[in-house]
Amino acid sequence: MPRPPLVSVCIAHYHGIDLIDACIASVRAQTLADVEIIVHDDASTDASAAHIRTHHPDVRLIESAENVGFCIANNRM
Repeated sequence: MPRPPLVSVCIAHYHGIDLIDACIASVRAQTLADVEIIVHDDASTDASAAHIRTHHPDVRLIESAENVGFCIANNRM
């Protein structure tokens, strides 16, 4: 049975296509190897979700059908 990751980094995201690559890269630059990255896209209309799926296929992406805000996004993650 696979062991769960030691750390989960949760990123609440909305219309940040210009920032998400640097954000994910900064998480990956950490020395801890056992990290999962979870991004909740809060119904962005700037193609962020498609960008994350294409460029970061290992990131667990939660796509919201509607903008639910920071608190609900964090609860979902």
